[in-house]
This record gives sequence, C-alpha cells and structure tokens, in this order.
Amino acid sequence: MMLNNNVLLQFKINNGEEIVFEDGDVHIPAVILKTFLFLHELEEPLLTFDLFDQVVRFQGMPREDRVTYMKEVLSRLPEQNYAVLKYLVEFLSLVNKNHRYMVCPHHFT
Repeated sequence: MMLNNNVLLQFKINNGEEIVFEDGDVHIPAVILKTFLFLHELEEPLLTFDLFDQVVRFQGMPREDRVTYMKEVLSRLPEQNYAVLKYLVEFLSLVNKNHRYMVCPHHFT
C-alpha cells in the first residue's frame, strides 16, 4: 500500500530526517503543521492550559501594553513550547511575506 506524500513526510519528520520541500509549495508544510497543531498530536497546546487566561486577556489589553505583557507570558512557556512557537511564527511570517500565495491574516486563524 502506497503512503500519501503528507504521511510520508510526517514519518520522515518524526524520525528526524531532513525534509526538502518542493519549490514554492507552501501547502505541504502547512498541512503538516495543521496536523501537528490541530489534530490532537500534542498532549497540551503550545500556549499551555496554565497560560490560557493570560493569553485570552491579551486581546482586551491596550495596544501599548501588549508587547511587554506577551513577552512576560511567553517567558513562562516550557522551553520546547517556546522553540516550536518561535519556529511556527517565523514560518508563518515567511509565508505571509510571499505575496505569490495571496495569504490573508484570517487564513492563520
């Protein structure tokens, strides 16, 4: 039985193999991220259950206080969660900068 490309890539990632994505195909890493983040492969969310109230509070804060507040909240994340979140934000920033994909902010929610 032939594994589909996404499952094969995910298998390689889980085994620490290097992955080289095809030129410009943002959909494959996006599917892998979506699977990892949203299909219950994590025991706890990146922004942990303990920080839930603080994360929700962020939206109602005045803009001028948000950066300082979020830095303080993120400093309480476990090291692994912080590293994954940082990588995820950097990846989404790169996708957003590439106008060829016509990504809108609501696609990230």
